Amino acid sequence: MSDDTNPRPKETRWGLIIATVVVCAAVFGFLYKHTVDSYNNRLELKDDTIDMLERENKRLAEEGPVPEAVKRLEEQIEELRNQLKPLTMVTKIDQITGRCDMGMMRFGTELTTDLAAAQKLIEEKKYDLALAKADEMEAKLPDFVGSVYLRFKIYQAKDFDVDAATAARSLISKLPEDKRIEEVYVFLANHLLNKGKKREAEETCLKALALWPKDEKLLESFKRLFGYEPSINITKD
Repeated sequence: MSDDTNPRPKETRWGLIIATVVVCAAVFGFLYKHTVDSYNNRLELKDDTIDMLERENKRLAEEGPVPEAVKRLEEQIEELRNQLKPLTMVTKIDQITGRCDMGMMRFGTELTTDLAAAQKLIEEKKYDLALAKADEMEAKLPDFVGSVYLRFKIYQAKDFDVDAATAARSLISKLPEDKRIEEVYVFLANHLLNKGKKREAEETCLKALALWPKDEKLLESFKRLFGYEPSINITKD
């Protein structure tokens, strides 16, 4: 049975709070030291650490005026944010595969795993599950182009040409010079041709040919779609 007549001294309580702050700082140090292990886990853990420190800061402020402890906590939060900035700048995420490029080190991320899982779902014709996976990927990394590419493949597989064309336009606007979306140019041109928009279809194909003028597959696609040679100068080796 507790003895309410002998509450814990205020000094002891604040001692425990400050000790908690020190522990939080130690956790942060450990997390930051191991950031190179995994890009996704790294950012997630650091976000969690920031949230934890901010919650502790708020709790301390509600407890009463302890300027030194609150100040130290705010400094730790700001330090953590500053240390994340260069990490974000040097890290590149492939906008289709989700693979992480840190210069000397390249590795797959959770997005890479999600993409592979979604492609398997498409092969199994589980399109709704694949679309849900695309939504998950976008939630993890807003504006991730890989989720748009995934939707394009899903709509194309389902013969939802209008939706696929919308995704194709988005892909071309976001990654216009990426060779991996060459098929997207051809699909959109074919879709426009079927809609009776021959001029726009030709312009779409010519944009692709201007980027990759020596691509035999692209040249063949143009001739198949329009029945004539492309009306641009193409120099072959």
